[in-house]
Formats: sequence, structure tokens, C-alpha cells
Amino acid sequence: MKISIIGSGAMGTIFTFLLNNENQNINLYDKSTKTVNAIKDGLFVNNNNHIEKISVNISNNPTSIKNSDFIFIFVKSYTTKSAGELISKYSPNSIIISLQNGIGNYENLLEFIKEENLIIGTTTFGGFKTDLNRVTFGGKGEIVFGGKNIKSLERLKILFSKSNMSSTISKNIQKDIWKKAIINAGINPLGALSLLTNGQILENNFLMNIQKSIIKEAVDVANANMIEINYDEILQSTITVCKNTYKNSCSMLQDIKFQRKTEIENINGIIVQYGKKFKIPTPTNKKIYSLIKEIEKNY
Repeated sequence: MKISIIGSGAMGTIFTFLLNNENQNINLYDKSTKTVNAIKDGLFVNNNNHIEKISVNISNNPTSIKNSDFIFIFVKSYTTKSAGELISKYSPNSIIISLQNGIGNYENLLEFIKEENLIIGTTTFGGFKTDLNRVTFGGKGEIVFGGKNIKSLERLKILFSKSNMSSTISKNIQKDIWKKAIINAGINPLGALSLLTNGQILENNFLMNIQKSIIKEAVDVANANMIEINYDEILQSTITVCKNTYKNSCSMLQDIKFQRKTEIENINGIIVQYGKKFKIPTPTNKKIYSLIKEIEKNY
């Protein structure tokens, strides 16, 4: 079985590590020559304070993804369309899996990929890069995914099971994606703006009040969009994620530290967009979005 992974950030390298075994041909693609050359020397994974080095087939040549059985997309949401276009040119018949952050990736990928070939989902696996070829694994979580093709979903579940990864096939994956996006909206920008870890947010009453406001607005927007989400339940889920990932610095904080473009557009930004569509006020999300965009402007 040939498995290709597009994007060698934290999640791309973690899934490379987890899926890597003798029964599978794992191929990692990244357009950055610098990153590719670093990982060619070995991928170093900090797994519970134990450093493991694995050899990875990695290339910045897009032909490397040809004839893949599965292709995982782990690029930032703002480059999703580019990944979809790449796949349509070089491996159009593969099963495509997007476990990316944010809302809108599914719609963007449908411009290039057949719906029956597309699987979308969410994951609570965590981690962060400490160098081009070094990643710290934050521990196993859950993968929830869904799609139109039942056989493809079952094949993917078997793949995860063989790699000792817990997964669930969802009957309402759009709701699951919205729930994950709302949780991200309540954590990522607050961590990025305060420079605090996920758990430290819970120890700051000012940030907690902002978090509640972000989530309340997002829930109102989701419900207007016929995505039924309970405010109390999603708030508690957000708090639980913060507790379970206490020491983790969110991806948006990492992006700002390294002066990279963030995924604010597909997280808080899209909540603001849907708010305008349904005429629901989203002042807190709008302020948070504007603050992150202002930081990006001043890199």
C-alpha cells in the first residue's frame, strides 16, 4: 500500500511517524527544498521524552504522489486549493483524506477532487515542530471522519486500526468539523495573543470570559446554519481540551512566533463571515480576527 502525505508540518510528520511500518510505503511531500533536505537526514520524534529517529521517503517533486492508495492532506487551510489542484494533476484516483483545521477545506477540495474520493474529518492528535526535522508528539487522540464512499471509509478505518490509531466513522461529519473549529476558535487565537499554553488560558479569568464569548457567537452562527451545537457542551469540550493539552503551545502561537501566516481566516474569520450571512453579531470573533491579522501585517 502506498500512502502519501502532503505537508511536513507537525501533523504531517506525526502521521508519518504513526503510519510508518514495514507493510506500508509512506511518502511525504513538501514543496520546501530546505525542509525536504533536513528530513532526508532523518525525522526525529520526541515521543514521551524518548527520541525516535525514522527514515522517511520525502520529496518536493509532485510526481512522487502518483499511484497512491491514500493521500493525507496536512497543509495549512489557506493552501488547501493548491493541494487539491496538485492531486488532481498527479493522482486523481486516490482516496483523499483531509484532517485539517478550520471550516471550508471540504468545499475547496471539491473543486478538484471527486466527492466519492474525498474523506474529511478531525483529529485530537497533538504535537509541534521544534525544527525542520524534529517534532514533539503530544500523545494519541481520536480521529473522526466521514464521506460518501462507504468502502473507502472502511478501508481507512482498517488502516488506522493496523497502526493502533483510534478512529470513528461519523454519521454527521460536518457537525464534527464545526465543533472542532469552534474549539479551535476558543483556544488558538487566545494562545497566540497571550503567548500562553492551552492550559494556562484556563488560569486567566479575562481570557476565559473572552473564550466564552467567542464560543457563544460561534454556536449561534452554527445553529443558524442548521448545525445543531449545544453551547454548554462545546464550552466544556473546549475546557477539557485545554486541560488535556495543558503544556501544548497551539499551532497559531507557533505560527506567530515564526512569523508565518496563520489559519485565522478558516477559524474565527469564517465564523464572522457566516455571522454576516445570517445577520448574527460576532463582535468578539471579529476583534480577535482583526488582532491576529494586524500581527501578521507587521511581520
